[in-house]
Amino acid sequence: MKDLSDFRISYEKYNLSENSITHDPFLLFKSWFDEICESKEVKEPNAMTLSTVDSQNTPTNRVVLLKKFSSVDILISTTAFAGTRQSFLKYDHEDFEKGINGTLVGGFHMAQLVARQMVSYTIYGKILFISSVQAEMPFAQCAAYGSAKAGLNHLMRTISVELSQHRINVNAIQPGWIDTPRERDHFSEDEILQEGPLLPWGRLGRPEEIGKAACFLVSDQADYITGTILTVDGGFLYKDCQSPFRD
Repeated sequence: MKDLSDFRISYEKYNLSENSITHDPFLLFKSWFDEICESKEVKEPNAMTLSTVDSQNTPTNRVVLLKKFSSVDILISTTAFAGTRQSFLKYDHEDFEKGINGTLVGGFHMAQLVARQMVSYTIYGKILFISSVQAEMPFAQCAAYGSAKAGLNHLMRTISVELSQHRINVNAIQPGWIDTPRERDHFSEDEILQEGPLLPWGRLGRPEEIGKAACFLVSDQADYITGTILTVDGGFLYKDCQSPFRD
């Protein structure tokens, strides 16, 4: 695999907005891929970041997409549909299904599509899912998102077991509280500035820190790592375990 030092795609750039649910995901992919190929910063892209919300696409679109790029060496799947936060007793059924479909089902479809292509071309590729600490930490009013991410983690492990015979690495990253624009949908700027210093690392995570972890897991240096979840959260997962022991 080639050096990924020139592969720069913003972590938050490809997060889906609520309006994305109405778009054909493969048309979105194609526009993103075209942008990557035309980018002056990426001379020979050999990795692609994909997101999807459902399987509303035709086999023709899939074939054309893969033919356009010849082969896929790396899949970084950032499938996620957070939606609106709702209490469990009042959770809208359609919103819940969108959350599951946008994160778990979408992740399944894209991984299966790429894995089939990797096996067909005997590519010892890398599949990396972007999960969340919410897969392990229950957050009120986030039933769909947390459940979908937990399912995504188990899906990743299952895929890794099946694809190890094909020498395809399958892993996941669990980001903690990362300072992305979408955080402002739920928290004010003042709240973020106040809460950051109270976290174990004294601040929110940065998107590029997730990017660095991703670059490692899809590199040759991680060739013997598969079925693993790498938590990149500055201790956020265990933030409530530290307070009695702080100096």
